[in-house]
Amino acid sequence: MRDFMLIILGGVGGAVVSWAGNLINNLINHKREIKRLTYLRKLEVCENAMGVIGTMRDKLVPILVLAKQDPTYQTCDEVSQWCADLHKYLNTTMTEIYKLYLYFDLEKLENKYKLNELMPKLAQANVEIIQVNIDIQNKTLTGGDVHNINSRIKACLDVYFNGLELMNQYFSAVAEMLKKEIKC
Repeated sequence: MRDFMLIILGGVGGAVVSWAGNLINNLINHKREIKRLTYLRKLEVCENAMGVIGTMRDKLVPILVLAKQDPTYQTCDEVSQWCADLHKYLNTTMTEIYKLYLYFDLEKLENKYKLNELMPKLAQANVEIIQVNIDIQNKTLTGGDVHNINSRIKACLDVYFNGLELMNQYFSAVAEMLKKEIKC
């Protein structure tokens, strides 16, 4: 009878040990699966955000070149139009950028490039361009007026150029950060 009890106790003990081993294995596999899914989600978010950033940079470079080479009212108007188009594009795609904030700390980069100060400056430059356009339409320009208008246009183009260059640097920094973070 004693042998029978030992056999039953051994069987129950073996089942308990086997169950505990399976439980530990399941917990390890669960953690591994969570890490894998998190990595895949980060990768997806990065791919989508990089698509947005890449598109913006592709649009940004030609306008930077134009603004630097030809500082005229027409250029300023084109840059202003580009900023308006950028705003529309960002409204439709910014959710892809915002998703990055779930996984990555972009606030340091935003502070480094002072983006929170940039947007009001670009908005003010847009207002100034509108005012210049109104001034041009409301009066016939004399030599002094043309000089004044040209200096106002140059000031706006400087704001645009500096702002767009800063955005380009920011996008480059975000892209580099994401490449480092997502390495396998």
